[in-house]
Amino acid sequence: WEIWADAALPGQGFVPQGPAYSLYALAVEEAISGAGVLMGHAALVAPQLVANTLVAPFSVRVSLGRFLVMWSPRAQSPTSPARRVADWLANSAD
Repeated sequence: WEIWADAALPGQGFVPQGPAYSLYALAVEEAISGAGVLMGHAALVAPQLVANTLVAPFSVRVSLGRFLVMWSPRAQSPTSPARRVADWLANSAD
């Protein structure tokens, strides 16, 4: 939140309040249920944004310079679940 607030609300002293979740899926479900605002990776919340079950309350997006990475010790067949997840992540990236 601090990195985002520095970019989106410079000098405004924004301090997030409310619960924090260590399990990302639970945080997403809670945000969908109206429990608060979720800070999320665009690729991971894209389906909910498209379905309008989540909305982006601010237009400012901040790059952290970090990336989601998927690695496998062996090549995956084109129809394997791991390959489908990797393809989805690659196609969902902004």
